[in-house]
Amino acid sequence: MAVSTISSATLWIGSGLIFTAKTGLNYRKLKKGEISKKEFWKNFRRNGAGLVGGIAGGSGGAAAGFAIGTALFPGVGSILGTIAGGVAGAIGGEKLSMIACESVEKKIAEAQEVREQERKKAALLKELEGEENNGIDFERYQLALLVFGFENKEIDINTLDDRYADLMGKLKENYKEKLEVGSDKDAAT
Repeated sequence: MAVSTISSATLWIGSGLIFTAKTGLNYRKLKKGEISKKEFWKNFRRNGAGLVGGIAGGSGGAAAGFAIGTALFPGVGSILGTIAGGVAGAIGGEKLSMIACESVEKKIAEAQEVREQERKKAALLKELEGEENNGIDFERYQLALLVFGFENKEIDINTLDDRYADLMGKLKENYKEKLEVGSDKDAAT
């Protein structure tokens, strides 16, 4: 039991020193302008997640290594099993927590992208509600998408908006041409 306590304390101290060193190196890069503030905080979060995963994995690995080492070679096996299990568990725990951290960061980025698309859509709808567009509201916008054959729900909103804008541009051009032809006829008479 004393070996496990020593290993756990050593693991905490070692992990804290490594985290501090990594953060210090990243801070130096930030001050030199080699990384942005956003990148610094991203690295800080990842290092923190790796620290927590490493400690959890290392503690579990040390306990498992202690049990296996004691079962195989009591005494020496306990010490070697604790060290080997702690190192393997720490490395595995850090890797797994980094994968989880990257997954969460990816989900956050996707959510931010969706929010940005919604913001752009809201801006477009606000523009459509102007006087020159005769107050087109959201329902009329959705109806227009259906009328122009954009009912396919597998098409993302950006593609829908681009196609709708292209069609509206073509309609405006055709309308202007007809007005110009009509005014030419009126001028000729």
